[in-house]
Amino acid sequence: MTMIAELKRLREQCLATVAKIDAILPEAEEWASPVGKTLPLVVEGRCQSIAQHAIDRYRERTGSKKCDATVCERLAARIASAEEMQLKPKYRVIELIAHGTPAQYWRSSDILFVVEGGVIVTIHRGEAGRWIPLAPSLNPQPSTLN
Repeated sequence: MTMIAELKRLREQCLATVAKIDAILPEAEEWASPVGKTLPLVVEGRCQSIAQHAIDRYRERTGSKKCDATVCERLAARIASAEEMQLKPKYRVIELIAHGTPAQYWRSSDILFVVEGGVIVTIHRGEAGRWIPLAPSLNPQPSTLN
């Protein structure tokens, strides 16, 4: 086989490999992201999306058999009226080390939303007592004075 023929053969192999990579890359990127698959869930000032993991945890914790869209509607209503919480001081450093990113926490009666970068990443039962209401001074409201 001549060098030119060998180079053409290798080129075809490479193109076939690239096509295979291109075919699986979107799914691989989705699963490689820290939160996996997300769905839009826009609640102003709270979140922009929700991780499939959080939807699954909601179902696990509540026994819900509803479809993703219905669960998202319910969770949007709950987080919209939720109270902002914060981790107790002794848990803050542990969470930052474990997750590398500060999170926001929102409590709606029996569930606690964990929001990182605008994404609801998981849902806790909130029974552990690791969270306390966010002090008003830590959550300043815009001034109405001009």
